[in-house]
Formats: sequence, structure tokens, C-alpha cells
Amino acid sequence: MEWMNRFIAITDVLSRADETGLGITEIAARTNLAKGTLHRILLDMVKNEIAVRDERTKRYQLGPRPMIWASRFVAGKDVSAALAPFCRDLSRATHFYSYISRYTAGEVYCIYAHQPENERRTYFVHVGQRMPVHAASAAKSILAFRRANEVSRVLKNVEYTHYTENTIDDVDELRHELARGREEHLSWCIEEMEAGVSAISAPILDTEEHATFSMSIVGNHQEIMKHKELLCDLLKDYAERASSYLQTIRPLMTLR
Repeated sequence: MEWMNRFIAITDVLSRADETGLGITEIAARTNLAKGTLHRILLDMVKNEIAVRDERTKRYQLGPRPMIWASRFVAGKDVSAALAPFCRDLSRATHFYSYISRYTAGEVYCIYAHQPENERRTYFVHVGQRMPVHAASAAKSILAFRRANEVSRVLKNVEYTHYTENTIDDVDELRHELARGREEHLSWCIEEMEAGVSAISAPILDTEEHATFSMSIVGNHQEIMKHKELLCDLLKDYAERASSYLQTIRPLMTLR
């Protein structure tokens, strides 16, 4: 499956390119692929609209097909249209950047985000962003309400990427965080992914003991801690409203 590994490596690199794209020399340096091999793969990717090449600059970007795949993935995997109003209302009530995440196939992804008008900073969270299990409060909040055997399988595959000095790097500590999240219906990311930035998450329950979604707020650490009691109360309130609504529409959807 070496060809698949090469394809994924190239696609990952192109997905991180800015609007000017990347030249073949840059792509080769980032993928450690020979230019001859890389050129052949890129040629096929362009033919299949997985990549596009600017004939003027000779630089490459992702093509329309991955964008179509991504939009179908999001449309088929979330209920953002139903849950988005609760997230927007939370953002307006707290004046913090708010987002909804979803668990699927052992991973947690952001499926909806709302940035309030007063917030000028852009955070690491965006739609489609994978939320690392050991560091993101959004992921912890969901896993706190998944079946024990499922959680064990997920934790076996965790890569403990060290984002900051506060990032959890021990499975026992992570399990403790999940237990606390289940007890309090709140999970935290205290400067674990970015220095000076913290997040709080609450589960959106599709049954009384099971979660597929979470709702979160993220912002300046000092501001989060300064208003943490109010923020926790508001977050839990909106998550409970979203949970109640989700449970009424659950028979119409496949969440698991």
C-alpha cells in the first residue's frame, strides 16, 4: 500500500498550503518523495481533480474533488443544522468562540463553529478539525459518555502529542479526566493545546448516558478562568437544551 501512503502524504501537504499553492520542490521536501515519482502522482491527481495546477505559476493546490468529499462527509456525519442554533446562542450569551464536535469511528471532529462579533482572534478550532483525545476538552467530554470497552480501544491508539507543558501524556491521568468529566458533565482543556488558551466542553447527550456530540467554548485562559462559574453554568444549560432537543429527534437519525 505504499502508493496509498504517498497519496495521503501529498494530499495532507496540499491541504495545508495557502492560497498560492506549493511548487513541486516544496512538496518533495515535505513528503520526502523523489521529484520524478511525485510528478507522476501529481499528474494523476490533477487528471482526477484531486489536485489543480496553476499553469502560470506551476504550483499545486487541492482540487474540487476533496472539497466535495469533505462537504459530503460533514453533511452525512453531523446534525449541525439542528444543533447550530444552540451553539450560536451560547456564543452570543458568553461572547466566546463556541463550537460543536462529533465522535465518529474513534475520532472527534469539529462540525460547527460560531465566532462572536467581538472576538477577533482565530483559534485552532475550525470545521473539520480533528480534536485530539488527550488534549481537547471536546473529545474528553464525549468519551466520558461512551461505553467503557469503546473508550479502552480509543485510548490504546492515542498519540500523546505534546502541545504545551500542560498537555496530558499519561493514560491514567486521561482516564481520571474522563471520570471527572462524566461526574461533572464538564471537561476542560487548560492551556493543553495552546499556551494562553483554554476551553470548556459539555456533552450533548443522545440518551441519558451516551454522547456523540459535545458543545464547547474556547478563549483567553485568564478570561475563561475569571468568569468560569458563569461560563460553566451557561455551557451546561445550553448543552442540556441541545440534549433534550436531540433526544426528541433521535429516532429520525442514526447517531452511532
